Amino acid sequence: MTTLLADGPGPAPTAPVSVELPLTAAQSGMWYAQALDPLSPAQNTAECLEIDGPLDPAVFAEALRQVVAESDALRVRVEDGPDGPRQYVRAHVELPLLVEDLRDGRAPEQRALAWMRADLAEPFDLAAGPLFQHALFRVGDERWLWYQRIHHLVMDGYGYSLLVRRTAEVHTALARGEQPPACRFGRLADLVEDDAAYRASEAHAADRAHWAAAF
Repeated sequence: MTTLLADGPGPAPTAPVSVELPLTAAQSGMWYAQALDPLSPAQNTAECLEIDGPLDPAVFAEALRQVVAESDALRVRVEDGPDGPRQYVRAHVELPLLVEDLRDGRAPEQRALAWMRADLAEPFDLAAGPLFQHALFRVGDERWLWYQRIHHLVMDGYGYSLLVRRTAEVHTALARGEQPPACRFGRLADLVEDDAAYRASEAHAADRAHWAAAF
């Protein structure tokens, strides 16, 4: 059984409002690297988590939707313009989540991993977005594989750990019929502002001089 879980009840915005922001220095490097070879998957990042125990895919999807709504970076697309690339934070994106039950065939985990490897080789369209993909594979009666692929322009290893922790927190609350605790994610706009302030500071000039001399 394969299902693509669409967004939950309630109307989604038909014309999501986007917040326009410049890229950080790190994001700019990744954008230009991708622009040199738009069809390359080299900037893809991914992880697979093993989940043992009972799991309701609908509740899991609801938790993911909330986490995506809380994370500005996951709702970003990047478009080139006359003044260079800019990132646009959408108010809403549909959750790209594939749910597949592989218990009816042989070697379910190997089949899931083969799908993940093929998906990891697919490049993202930075201008279209979304820049992430989820999949949930049922490979045993109470065994699941949760796969995430995210473009490196919007996520790093530490960011993955925050997303996983928050998803587990929200899912646990929803499964118990409780209100999830408040999210502690920062805003992408604040990160961009801090990055610009650092690049304009004396500290940045000193750091640049130090590393230029070192290398």
